[in-house]
Amino acid sequence: MCTNAWSDRAVALLSADGLRHNVREIRRTMKKDVQLCGVVKADAYGHGAVPTARILKEEGVSWLAVSTAKEALELRSAGIDGPILVLGVVPVDFAETAGRLAISLSVHEQAYGEALKDAAVRAGTAVHAHVKLDTGMTRLGYATVPDDLTDTVTGIRRLFSGTGLIAEGLFSHFAASESDEAFSKEQIRRYLSVYERLRDLPFAVRHIGNSGALAMCESPFNMCRSGIALYGGQPDPLHPDLDLKPVMSVFGRIVQIKTLSQTETVGYSRTVRLPAGARVAVVEIGYADGVIRRWEETGYMLVRGQKAPLAGRVSMDRLVINISELDVSAGDYALYFGTDKSGAVLSADDVAARAGTISYELFCRISARVPRIWESA
Repeated sequence: MCTNAWSDRAVALLSADGLRHNVREIRRTMKKDVQLCGVVKADAYGHGAVPTARILKEEGVSWLAVSTAKEALELRSAGIDGPILVLGVVPVDFAETAGRLAISLSVHEQAYGEALKDAAVRAGTAVHAHVKLDTGMTRLGYATVPDDLTDTVTGIRRLFSGTGLIAEGLFSHFAASESDEAFSKEQIRRYLSVYERLRDLPFAVRHIGNSGALAMCESPFNMCRSGIALYGGQPDPLHPDLDLKPVMSVFGRIVQIKTLSQTETVGYSRTVRLPAGARVAVVEIGYADGVIRRWEETGYMLVRGQKAPLAGRVSMDRLVINISELDVSAGDYALYFGTDKSGAVLSADDVAARAGTISYELFCRISARVPRIWESA
């Protein structure tokens, strides 16, 4: 483990080997003729978009997906080549930059698509477009319910007549791939009801699958987007289980240990009372670093592979753990989630469940003041 990583109060260690393992594990479950799209939006779920993207490209990942124009530009500015898809809605005047830098854009409705097309024509360029279908998420996308199919199909055809937009992709988004296979199949049916009417358009990239439905990426779909599984979060896939490894491990440094000489309360609002003789450790990590306060009632950290329950409220910059009966010293690092120095694992999914949330939020909450340090064996 990198020794200089342990000089800061809190630190996030990132495993390049873990990320590579997860890419290969995801590929193991996919059809061989299906491309993998690595989702690196939100700074690669807090892991760092540029270093993550570089590793994904080294592993042969075909596409990268982001949510904003700024995220796409960050990758291009760092020299990341290959296809990049912006999943979110960008200003139409980004058309010139998108065409020049070969950044593919999503089109979710007719008025936006026509405005984007006009902007591309005025800029003397053409934008590769992926048309988004709303098959049941009820967010972005063209309607796919029977009464609206004529307007949807006619509108999409109009977008790709003439110049300005190039038909590249047709995609949608599962609403509950991890828990509702029947509805996922209904979403596929709705997608196909539009796709079959547009087969003459050159949609070379067709995608709907995500980390929770890797095995459902089959003809006519030829690309699958994966985000959370890349980072070791468990998407509860329908088929099959994935052997994923944590990529991010977040630690806080123990800066003081106390043995109570009498019964005392701990932290703000005095929510916890500990008896005389109890030992506590002050850990330099708090909610400004991304620790979720809701976790404090049932949460614990690992120190040298040992469970140390939280004692009292999580503060902005630090928290307290109960280390009575544990072999712990000042200067040790307490694990919030990930893998500790002993090899013990405290999964992000478990920590998130205790806080009443999901690992996606846990990863994205780790703040910028926590340094990210990539390690490789």
